[in-house]
Amino acid sequence: MMAAERIFALLERGRTRQASDLHVEPGQGAALRVFTHVERVVDVRPETSEVEAFLDETIDRVSRARLDKIGISDAVYADDRIGSIRIHASRGKHGPRLAIRLLARAIPELQELRLPEIIESFASLRSGLVLIAGPTGSGKSTTIASLLDRINATAAKHIVTFEDPIEYQHRWARSIITQYEVGRDVSSFAEGVRGALRADPDVLFIGELRGIETVAAAVAAAVGVEEAPDRPVLQTLVNALRTRELLIVLDNCEHVIHSAMTLADAILRNCGQVHLLATSREPLGVAG
Repeated sequence: MMAAERIFALLERGRTRQASDLHVEPGQGAALRVFTHVERVVDVRPETSEVEAFLDETIDRVSRARLDKIGISDAVYADDRIGSIRIHASRGKHGPRLAIRLLARAIPELQELRLPEIIESFASLRSGLVLIAGPTGSGKSTTIASLLDRINATAAKHIVTFEDPIEYQHRWARSIITQYEVGRDVSSFAEGVRGALRADPDVLFIGELRGIETVAAAVAAAVGVEEAPDRPVLQTLVNALRTRELLIVLDNCEHVIHSAMTLADAILRNCGQVHLLATSREPLGVAG
């Protein structure tokens, strides 16, 4: 039996149980998150050597070097046995700990997600800004992947994505798609967005709004203005927002407002429409 076999078997068990996450820590044990509940796996206690072997088999050298250097790393792995998973590894007292998200084996159609009808209309927007946020496990990644897949299948556009890490690989269909992984292909979300504006994009997907620079770059791209050192970004955006209709979808956006309070306030006060999309961990817990 290979050293990592018991962890792969736990992932298979998670698929059978329709779990969203698997947690593993040497010296403590393993647990699955099934819908909203964390369930201990009492019959399996992976050892440090098993976690190390699992990481050796599933994450690349760049991700492994990041774990060894700063004590935390993220990567995506896929095979026919367990499908696609997102691995979050962190350093612990008894060796690396794992928090593994079990991703959908295939990108679902939007109709399968049973979301409010307005969500499907986002795939046909010609301009604007859509922000989708929510707690861990609320379905953000799946919803976004389905939206991008719909655009890819129905429109002739250039889609550019920035992700950390890339969770779903998109193949060209009617659209062409360029996917960048932060830390591997570009240094940061903000730098990636600024560079992408010279790559002839029609749709930009930014995986995370980390700090004011990324927020400013995203909104500037959405309203079609350039950031310049001799003029305040906020005032430039406010002026643009006053002349354009901007669609914003917000859910549980405290993290955006916390990192960019003034900017978010300006967006909300000056945009033409605001739609609120609420999500939660509860199955099908979507309200308008």
